[in-house]
Amino acid sequence: MRKEQIKEFIQKQQVISDRKYMAYQETGNSRYLREHERAEDLIQIASQALSAADDHTALAAIKAELGVICSKASILLHQPGEPEKLLREIVAIGKNYGFRDPWEGCDGKEG
Repeated sequence: MRKEQIKEFIQKQQVISDRKYMAYQETGNSRYLREHERAEDLIQIASQALSAADDHTALAAIKAELGVICSKASILLHQPGEPEKLLREIVAIGKNYGFRDPWEGCDGKEG
């Protein structure tokens, strides 16, 4: 299923859940409560599937960027000089994924 289909499924299940809960409130029939709970369970499962899809997309992006970094590192290994440019790029990519640079804003002096 595509993300759009999962989102539509969640919306439909939410309508069903709400309708069954209202029916339970009006009638007290436990069948409606079970159907409401089943719809809520399906919503939770579908939401977890959406989250997993987002994680999969992020992982694929990280893998692609890691490949680029490794290629550049390989080139730098065969050239003279310091790899400062590559290191800055690695830190920048890390920041895209939540890395907090403990040295950011420091002037390099202790104290």
